[in-house]
Amino acid sequence: MKRNPTKADSPGGFSLVEVLVALSILAVGIIGVLGAFSLSVRTGANAVRVDKAAAIAEWEIVRVAAAGAAAGLPPTGESGPFQWRRTVSTVKGGLSRVTVVVSWTQRGKQESFELAEVFRDR
Repeated sequence: MKRNPTKADSPGGFSLVEVLVALSILAVGIIGVLGAFSLSVRTGANAVRVDKAAAIAEWEIVRVAAAGAAAGLPPTGESGPFQWRRTVSTVKGGLSRVTVVVSWTQRGKQESFELAEVFRDR
């Protein structure tokens, strides 16, 4: 008498080839996720540096606006890893233009942020 094969009679589990293919697909996916994570961390760190540079530039502009363009404040300075340079020029109609350039080194490359504002001098 012939027996019909049932589930209990068929071999269970996965073959070695199936396991290797699944692990290969998983490895490619993990490498992609780690690459995206690394890029995200670098981008976030760069955003923090630019934000700090903007705060320094804004502060220096506020100092000049409060003291007046002819107050004799130092034109350069440092704040942590940042160096800044400020220029004040006279514009028509009694206005002064303050430009602050903040620079820093990031991964061996020189980066900078520039902010300018025009205000009526005291």
